[in-house]
Amino acid sequence: MSERSRIILIVICVVMLFVGCLWSGWNLYNAKQETQLAHKDYQNAREMIQQIKKLQDQPKLVEAGDMAMSDLRIRLEKAAQKANLDSLSSVWSESTQRVNQSSYLMQRTRVAVDDASMKQMLEFLWHVEDSNPSLTVSGLRLSAKEGRKQQRDESWKSDLTMTNLIYSPDDAKQK
Repeated sequence: MSERSRIILIVICVVMLFVGCLWSGWNLYNAKQETQLAHKDYQNAREMIQQIKKLQDQPKLVEAGDMAMSDLRIRLEKAAQKANLDSLSSVWSESTQRVNQSSYLMQRTRVAVDDASMKQMLEFLWHVEDSNPSLTVSGLRLSAKEGRKQQRDESWKSDLTMTNLIYSPDDAKQK
């Protein structure tokens, strides 16, 4: 073997060694990137699991069945106490109605309050929705109480409409 053949053979071996090192380095880099992505996915999955567990512990936004009138009245009275309202004048429930052929029923409840300040009404509305996520205040009508101008106080009569969604898939299938 001549000197020139030996040099070419050594150059070829060095080039092959260099290419092998580059290829190994590239594979190591890709493996590292995939490991980092897998770790991020793992962290995201753990966060989602924690979020799901936290949401499972929160109250449902849709009641599983009709809210008993006495239970609803107790909830409303508690909200009224928190808002410093003396009492609710009346609470009555309307019949439930299906929401556009869906699996949900809508139950409307009407509440009348006499002699409340605007601040008390707003606090009452806030406490109702805060403590009862399935209830939504869907209507409010305020009117000045008789003799309000003579007494020079802030006194209102109000009529509220609250809506409660009820999940009821069995009734939807029958219709």
